[in-house]
Amino acid sequence: MKKNIFRFRLWAFFVFFLLSASGASAGVITLQMRMTISASAHQANVVITVRNTGTDAAHDLRAVVFMAGCRAESDIQSLLAVRQNAIFSLNIDVPPETRGAFPVIGKIVFHDGARQAFEALSGTTFHCGLKTDSKLQVSTGKLSLSMAGILPVKIRNTSDRRRQCRVTLYLPRAVFTPKDRQTLFLGPGEAKILEFPILSRENIDSSYPVFCTVEYDESKKHYAQTVRGTIQIEKDQNGFEKTRWYWLAGLAPLFVILLTACRAEGRGQRAEGRGQRTEGRGQRAEGRGQRTEGRGQRTEDRGQRTEGRGQRAEDRGQRTGGRSQRTEDRGQKSEDRGQRTEVRGQRAEGRGQRTEDRSQRAEGRGQRTEGREQRTEDRELKKRI
Repeated sequence: MKKNIFRFRLWAFFVFFLLSASGASAGVITLQMRMTISASAHQANVVITVRNTGTDAAHDLRAVVFMAGCRAESDIQSLLAVRQNAIFSLNIDVPPETRGAFPVIGKIVFHDGARQAFEALSGTTFHCGLKTDSKLQVSTGKLSLSMAGILPVKIRNTSDRRRQCRVTLYLPRAVFTPKDRQTLFLGPGEAKILEFPILSRENIDSSYPVFCTVEYDESKKHYAQTVRGTIQIEKDQNGFEKTRWYWLAGLAPLFVILLTACRAEGRGQRAEGRGQRTEGRGQRAEGRGQRTEGRGQRTEDRGQRTEGRGQRAEDRGQRTGGRSQRTEDRGQKSEDRGQRTEVRGQRAEGRGQRTEDRSQRAEGRGQRTEGREQRTEDRELKKRI
């Protein structure tokens, strides 16, 4: 039964994941662009500041600028982390005869972590050499599409002269149009709506700014106007994704039953776990008692061994004391023998002295005897004479 409940729970959670977690995505890259332009004699400097306000880093960024029919491109910056800025500075050579207002379109090309390419646009109008005001009113709106749509651009001629206008639509890589440049003739006060068919290259929820420029020439002056629109790409959902909330509502009672069963099973498992933990605590307590008893036995054994070592040390001390006493006795005896030897030597020396004295007395007696004999001989000699 437990195995079947476990399998059913896995299946139910898998279905719930498919229903509720579909459409999950990774980090989002959101770039904020700010473009400033300054001009010298025959050169324009365009500075694009980009900030990543999303949740994922952008890789391999480069800036591209379009102005007055010229194009400039920056070096590649390898990484733009979250909440970090990047600054691109580009110089564009402007012909000396360039006068009037010109559209400036900046584009940032970047890649996500999977090295998929994306683009972000920024646009404005810059006056070069002479400030001119366009006599056109241009407006566009927001287009939401999943695969294809129509972006309308409304243009009104507010002057009393006929105009020939060049209309250009700048799009990011995510969308494209078969015809991004059109020519439009407008009479005095006339208004027309151009429709640009837009096709999407991706199927993710995203939003991109797009820019439409309208230009015309008059009296050797250039007039331009740049307007911004927005294209919102909505992910094309299949039938399952569209009805997943109905599936969730229908499966809610099943999840309640499953949750109740899971809770009951969990309570049983927790009770069983508590019993096992109690049994384990009893076994550990018994083990601790056995270890305590073992430590007491070992302590007693160590005491007995210590007592035996003390007894042996006492015996060694007694033996050492006996050996010391015997050594002392032997020393006393050796001292006594030395004294007796000394006495015998003194006695022998006295005997020698007495013997020498006797020898000297004997020698004296011999000499006296010899003197007597000599005197006797001398008297006999005198008698003969």
